[in-house]
Amino acid sequence: MLSLRKVVQHADSSRPWRATATAMGPSCRWPSLVLLIALIAGSCATAPPRPFLSAQEHNDLGVAYQARGELELAVREYRRALAQDPDLVRTWLNLGNANLDLGRPDEALAAYERAFQLAPADPEVLNNLAWALHDQPQSLDRAERLIRQALAQNPTPRHFYLDTLGVILIKKGAIGEASDVLLAGLSLAPPGETSGRAALLYHLGLVRLAQGNPRAAAPLFREAVSLDPAGPFGAESRKALEPLADK
Repeated sequence: MLSLRKVVQHADSSRPWRATATAMGPSCRWPSLVLLIALIAGSCATAPPRPFLSAQEHNDLGVAYQARGELELAVREYRRALAQDPDLVRTWLNLGNANLDLGRPDEALAAYERAFQLAPADPEVLNNLAWALHDQPQSLDRAERLIRQALAQNPTPRHFYLDTLGVILIKKGAIGEASDVLLAGLSLAPPGETSGRAALLYHLGLVRLAQGNPRAAAPLFREAVSLDPAGPFGAESRKALEPLADK
C-alpha cells in the first residue's frame, strides 16, 4: 500500500486534514518586520548580541516556506529553530512532516521519535509516529498501540485518527475490523472536509478489494476522485480504478 502522508499538524485556528505546519505563537510574524527589528536591536551598542531570529521565529519561517512548498528551506529553518531550542515538540513534528513530504521516511521517523520522547502522551505525536511506523511490518504492533493510546484521549478530529488505525489494521490483515473503523471515521468526517473523506474512502476501497469485492470498491474510489481530484488520495484512487473500469 502506498505510504501517503497523512499526519496531524496543529494549526492555530483549525486542524484540517492536511493542515499547515505549526506556528508556535498566536500568529506568524512577518519575516521582514522581524529582520528589521533585529537589525535595529543589533545596531544599539548597549544591546546584548542575539541571533537575528529566535527559535520560534525560525519555526514560523519554516511554516511559511512549507506552506509554499519550499520544503528544503522549511527543513533548514526547523533545524535552526531546534539548534537554539531542542525541546520544541511542534518543531520536531514539523520537521518530521517536511521530511515525510520530501520522501525521507527515516529522517521523518527520527524527528517523530524525538517528539515522542518529549511528549509521549500528545495524541498528535502518537498519531504521526504511528503513521511513520505503519510501513514497517516489524513495527505494526507498536503503531497500533500508539494510535489506540491517541484515540483513548478522544482527540479531534477523531475521524483523522480512525483513518490511521484503519490503515494499520489493513496492514495487519484485520480487514473486518479495518472496515468497521473506516466506516466509523466516514460517519464523523464533515461533508466539507473533502481531502479527509477522500482518504477514508480510498482506504475503505482497499478494504473492499481485500474482501474480494471490486464492485463495492469502485464507487468508493470514484467518490474519492471527485472529492480530491488534484490531491494524493484522489490520484491513488484514480490508479486503483484503472483495472476496475468495467465495475
